[in-house]
Amino acid sequence: MIEIALKDIHKSYGANPVLQGVSFAVQRGERVALLGENGAGKTTLLKILAGREHCDSGEVALRKGATLGFLEQLPEPAAGVKVREVLESAFAAARAIAAALSRCAALLGSDPAPARLEEYGRLQAQFEALDGYGIDERMTRVRLGLAIGQDWLEREFDSLSGGEQTRVRLGRLLLQAPTLLLLDEPTNHLDTASLEWLEEFLQDYPGTVLLISHDRYFLDRVVNRVADLSGGRVELYSGNFSAYRREKEQRQRERLEQYQLEQREIRRLEAAAHRLHEWAKAADNPAMHRQAFNIEKRAARIGQTERPLAAETLQTRFRSAEFSGQEVIVAQGLVKAYDGRPILNGLDLRVRQGERVAIFGANGTGKSTLLKVLTGAEPPDSGQVRIGPSIRYGYLPQVIAFSDPAAGVLELFRRERRLSEYDARRILARFHFRGEALAKKVAALSGGEKSRLKLCLLMQDELNLLFLDEPTNHLDIASREWLEAALAEFQGTIVFVSHDRYWLNRFPSRIAEFSGGKLRNFIGGYDAFRSCQSAGGPEPDPDSERQRQPKSPAKAPTGPRTKPVPPALEPDLERTIAAREAELVFIDREMQLYNADSQRLQALYQERETLAAELEELYRRWVGANP
Repeated sequence: MIEIALKDIHKSYGANPVLQGVSFAVQRGERVALLGENGAGKTTLLKILAGREHCDSGEVALRKGATLGFLEQLPEPAAGVKVREVLESAFAAARAIAAALSRCAALLGSDPAPARLEEYGRLQAQFEALDGYGIDERMTRVRLGLAIGQDWLEREFDSLSGGEQTRVRLGRLLLQAPTLLLLDEPTNHLDTASLEWLEEFLQDYPGTVLLISHDRYFLDRVVNRVADLSGGRVELYSGNFSAYRREKEQRQRERLEQYQLEQREIRRLEAAAHRLHEWAKAADNPAMHRQAFNIEKRAARIGQTERPLAAETLQTRFRSAEFSGQEVIVAQGLVKAYDGRPILNGLDLRVRQGERVAIFGANGTGKSTLLKVLTGAEPPDSGQVRIGPSIRYGYLPQVIAFSDPAAGVLELFRRERRLSEYDARRILARFHFRGEALAKKVAALSGGEKSRLKLCLLMQDELNLLFLDEPTNHLDIASREWLEAALAEFQGTIVFVSHDRYWLNRFPSRIAEFSGGKLRNFIGGYDAFRSCQSAGGPEPDPDSERQRQPKSPAKAPTGPRTKPVPPALEPDLERTIAAREAELVFIDREMQLYNADSQRLQALYQERETLAAELEELYRRWVGANP
């Protein structure tokens, strides 16, 4: 059964067409993703479906009896209203029936007339149909799932941050349980635990879901159909995001092959017609001319397939600076607190050359604070951070600011990088800043545009260390994939914070879980991290072992491994052996990770040989000490 249908929807803003004949239907119970590049018209289409905007022409038909709920991307203020009231407003109909039931029950005590008994039964049936007796359980389930704390309930809604307001509004919408959910970027402002809860909630949702999201992991787990909006039109695909990508690539190949076949046939027919015209002129033969004209008409009828265009991507890469040594970052005993609340609690971190370290944890744990301390943007209360002497680093913060927000894009870029107008225009064009966008004020840029401009600035510097705080925020799927490709070619070290599980699954060499002001290290990507969590704890790695060893004031190594301290001077020989064994496991895994990088592999091999020799000596001494 069709839940909602669109027929030939057109929408323009001034002279700019956004939707051009969009037609598709959503079946009851489907979970459909509306995908497309930023600016393709996805939110506009959702607003038309919700009745928040009118289309220029076309029809929208909602199933009779269906109810529709819409979560807009930007929260609306609700001055003076408590968070509890916002959530409980989802149960307005059930509360009204409950009040009517109470009044009816009171009247029954003095007047048990049949008509009153019948009214009570009718109200009781309506209350049960709305799951009135399950209100408290549903409220608790949604509140805990979206990490809406008990202490939030008595706060005023408009005192919350934008992200917190969005979470509360999402909770209210889920509690309303409309038959058709329209969700615009529902994963924004959610940490991983809340994301996973929302995925399970939507998988089991009894209604229909139509959503916009750039979270590929989320899309793989939730949706069973994709509506791809491009060029003002929608094309439908069955399956989740991964199935959609495979099918889209296949369709693109088939269209290109069909187009090439048609073009070859057109050229063949045109050549035949041209020869016939030449022969007809030479022989003064009108019949041959008519034959040639008929062939030309056949050629004109063939060209029905539009030339398939490859999606435009950002064409650039990071410039890497040379680096000598192995230790890039050594952080020891970092302590940081805000208003007496500890954020970093004796945190240690050691990052080696070429690593890709993901700092991962719940919202509010202090991941961004850690990056600020590592980059020197904020000082620690105690502890120290040592950055390798030949390190040149770049920093992409979560909240992006520029030196002159009132400047235009081109003006700011030329000033920051001291480039000619020609060179600046050429480089900015690779990041999709062209024409009127070059004069746009930096302060007026969208979140995605600010991210692109900041990345464009970073990529003009020769760097060997990148700090990235939620780098995929505000980027559409195509831009995320471009950034992944650019970072994959970057030869330096990367430390980043992200909740993008698709990104986390394919990109880091290790995940450093941030909790309680400290880090626990896990080798590999997100799925390996979750498997290890399920198994009961982190895999052994050198950082976690080093954090359990006494700290030494010695300088961080910047060259080959130094001669080991004789075990007789170690306070615990077995602990030292365990630490070196963990380092050996780590190096073996790094060798697998960088098996295509001969230079890196050679350095790892030499380090492994040195470590193995050291371990051999440690084993010999342990045997001697334990005859």
